Amino acid sequence: MYKQLEERGQTRPPVNVSTLMRMKAAGEPIACLTAYDASFARIVDEAGTDVVLVGDSLGMVIQGHDTTVPVTVDDIVYHSRAVARSLRHAFLMADMPFMSFSSAQQALENAVRLMQEGGAMMVKLEGGASQDSTANLPLDIFRMNRFADIMGRKDFIDTDLPGKRVDR
Repeated sequence: MYKQLEERGQTRPPVNVSTLMRMKAAGEPIACLTAYDASFARIVDEAGTDVVLVGDSLGMVIQGHDTTVPVTVDDIVYHSRAVARSLRHAFLMADMPFMSFSSAQQALENAVRLMQEGGAMMVKLEGGASQDSTANLPLDIFRMNRFADIMGRKDFIDTDLPGKRVDR
């Protein structure tokens, strides 16, 4: 069925949205790890990771910033492109960085860049009510409720902050 995979010595088909939806429906865990370069992407892909995220956390982990705020769409495109080159099985998801989706038009333009130039299969937006107009775009890449159903996210929150806890 996947002759091109056999030619590359692969037996598993690549993960896609349908795969993730099927895994979610079956109650299977979905493994998601972050990678910022081709070398690490290859390692996590070969380990069987289902989803690889190129996150805006690269601002702190790779670039040495104190926050993710300085990360640009160009940064995410660059790192996504490097990661995409090494993935054979995992599904590539890329973060939309700070202020890259302030309007529906800007969100669409930046998401298209992440997908076309960076090789992302899905984009991830974070935010609250200020991004409501973006979440209502008639495109799958912005149907956040659908993706939330597929890719539930648990954040690790600083336990020193009053009223906060760490989800495990």
